[in-house]
Amino acid sequence: MRLNDVKPGEKCVIKSVKTHNTFGKRLCDLGFVEGTGVTVLAVAPLGDPIEFYLRGYRITLRKNEAALVEVVPDERERIWKR
Repeated sequence: MRLNDVKPGEKCVIKSVKTHNTFGKRLCDLGFVEGTGVTVLAVAPLGDPIEFYLRGYRITLRKNEAALVEVVPDERERIWKR
């Protein structure tokens, strides 16, 4: 699943960043690294950009940029919702 597919309010964990150019390095510098928890805060009315919360700060990415980040659902959230 890609980060741009996650709905507002849902939490996920980063699995990998699918790019090897300077933007991919910039994402890693911003904290988009394997194992980091991410919460989707809001999506703009037309679907672009998307606001995320990770490592204690908020960041906004365009939809195509968020599509470069592969994530998995946060299993801790699934357990708490039972």
